[in-house]
Amino acid sequence: MSIALAEDIIRATEEEKVDSALLYPVMLRFRQYCLVRSILEGIPGTLKQAKKIAKERGFGVREFQELYKAFRSEQRGVQRKILKAKLVRFLRSVRELVEEYVEEHRPKEIKTGRMKQLEELGEEFQGVLHVAEKEAAKRHKLA
Repeated sequence: MSIALAEDIIRATEEEKVDSALLYPVMLRFRQYCLVRSILEGIPGTLKQAKKIAKERGFGVREFQELYKAFRSEQRGVQRKILKAKLVRFLRSVRELVEEYVEEHRPKEIKTGRMKQLEELGEEFQGVLHVAEKEAAKRHKLA
């Protein structure tokens, strides 16, 4: 949602440069993606790894460093202006990464212990209901 919100704000902005505050939530999502990917691949989650992932997505080292510096400045409370076009490209790339990750790694079905209990109770109820219907049909035939 934070990526979508940033995207909406950027779309509404007519200026060529935008505040680094719009980069902040996008870079956070990118860092989260990098961390999860590092854990899944069993490699250290470093800035070097983040640069590698950015490069895989078509970002040059300098371009990524510029965005990352703006992000770090924003963390320290110093706003910077960044090119809207760069931010839009990065934002779309991060959104695609997140969507691809979710599609690939989202469990198809999650069942908690309570959900399993409810399913079993439902099956029992259906069985009892079925028996009751059979008995009612027998009584109806006899009558």
